[in-house]
Amino acid sequence: MLAELRTRSLFMVKVIGAACGAFALASLVANPSFGQAPATRGKMTTAELFVRREGLGVTKLVTIPLADHEFFRKAQATLIKSRAVLGPALRDPKVAKLATIKSNADPLQWLQDNLVVNIPPDSNLIQVALALPDKSEAVTIVNAVVTAYLENVVEQDLKARINRLEQLRKLHNQYQDELRTKRASLRQLDGSVGKEPRVGRDVRRELTLQDLRENRQELRRTRLQKAMLEAHLAKAKADKVLTSEQIDELTKNLDNVKRQVDVYTAEEDRMVAEIEKQSASQIDLKNEQDDIELLTKTAQAIGREVETLDAELQAVPRVTRFHDAE
Repeated sequence: MLAELRTRSLFMVKVIGAACGAFALASLVANPSFGQAPATRGKMTTAELFVRREGLGVTKLVTIPLADHEFFRKAQATLIKSRAVLGPALRDPKVAKLATIKSNADPLQWLQDNLVVNIPPDSNLIQVALALPDKSEAVTIVNAVVTAYLENVVEQDLKARINRLEQLRKLHNQYQDELRTKRASLRQLDGSVGKEPRVGRDVRRELTLQDLRENRQELRRTRLQKAMLEAHLAKAKADKVLTSEQIDELTKNLDNVKRQVDVYTAEEDRMVAEIEKQSASQIDLKNEQDDIELLTKTAQAIGREVETLDAELQAVPRVTRFHDAE
């Protein structure tokens, strides 16, 4: 009986030990950065950054989706350990004179290897930590890294956004100026086309085409009559079968027909020119309208981006210093 109890107790100890080992492994996986022991032993010195999840929209606060928020935190953690941040931090005179920095042949590589950047789950924080035997040196380095990150990443991003906003405003003003010019040109482009309703323009064009068809019929008829009179007059003169009075009368008729041909020809030229003008004006009008529509849509899109960016710049920076290393 005692032997059986000892066996059961030993079994329970092994089960509990395995469970504790599994829990420790899970904790290590959940926080890989802090789970890695730095090359230099010492107590971990930590500073914290706060990453805002709420963004200021044009009219109200908006919550950034969790997946985007987590991606942003991971991206910032990567930037904190980049040369663009660690380089300026190491050039800080307070950091450069530290014994730990002076004793390393490659301070930048050493800092990249030993600096720990942690992203705690279910939080809005980023933790920057370093373990050194001399805590004061760790405090100086960690705070310098946080400052370098804020100055070289956060503030530079802010400046880039401000420049972007200024460029967008200039571009928006240019589009507005071009729109005003286009609209003025549209008003001046063939006032009759611009003011007359489309149905009226189409009716007027169709009536002109009908008049042109009738005029061409008359022109063909008078040209044929002219040709016949010319032939008859020439034959009469050649055969000498008509009196002089008859010849004069025939010549007079021919002159009248010639004048009719000239009138119909001039009228045809006028109507053709009018139709061409109507077509050209309508084509120009359509082109101007299409240009204005495209410019308006583009200007509206730029205007919306200006409003959004302006609202974002009025909000608190997305990443701020939350807690210095002490």
